[in-house]
Amino acid sequence: MQRQRVCDATHVSANHLSRDFKWYRDAYPDNLIYDVSGRCYRPGKSFQPKIATGAPDEYLALLLLRTNASVDDGAVWLPGPAAADAVPTPGGTVARDVLRALTGAIAHQRAVQVTYQSMTTPEPVDRLLWPHALVYNGWRWHVRAYDAERERFADFVLARFERVTQAAAGKRKPEASPESDVEWTTQVTIAVTPASALTAEQTAVVAREYGMVDADGRWLWTPTMRRCMAPYFGRMYRLEAPSPKRLIQLLDPSQAALFVFEQQDA
Repeated sequence: MQRQRVCDATHVSANHLSRDFKWYRDAYPDNLIYDVSGRCYRPGKSFQPKIATGAPDEYLALLLLRTNASVDDGAVWLPGPAAADAVPTPGGTVARDVLRALTGAIAHQRAVQVTYQSMTTPEPVDRLLWPHALVYNGWRWHVRAYDAERERFADFVLARFERVTQAAAGKRKPEASPESDVEWTTQVTIAVTPASALTAEQTAVVAREYGMVDADGRWLWTPTMRRCMAPYFGRMYRLEAPSPKRLIQLLDPSQAALFVFEQQDA
């Protein structure tokens, strides 16, 4: 790695980078060697990842981050192929003051008075919420909160909040505590297997693609998640209903009941 290239990619000064290099070489003296002819640092023969893991998934996650962030400043800040791209994701934004107010309420266990545009009402509605967690469902962020009016927990899409302010609601009721959110505290394990219509060769490829393990002669992927995340999981992997083009299926079809939104997104 060349000093100037790293400076350009990370937007730090040469002095700052020199301090970081010194710290790294002091901490891991056998990891980097200086190539005098190339005027750059190269991995040593006994190099072992220390800050990163070196796993392929880690590199691919960084590559996805670069493509989604639309980095185009002329700096090659991630080594690897220049020809990499990703399917565009929605460019919707979450207001800073909304996110700040919600995360503050979660941290301090406070209620918030909000104006929220639900897809079940034609106009924004004022609500009193007790938020307790943020949830990413695979394509957008929600806040998990107790809705005082409906007296139940639900997920609220962050981008749909019009206004969030701290509420003078007094002490939180026991039913609004995170411990009372049964769908949040309950863990479920979903057993997924390659579709039965696949050939043996296709089955092996799908098993590798999904990181399945051989369980008594059957390939299985058994992710564990919160009960409220299961409907999102079923929707993401198209497991809610049978399909002839499916690559994976439920080992136990009765688990499809987990994918029903008992408490629809508000």
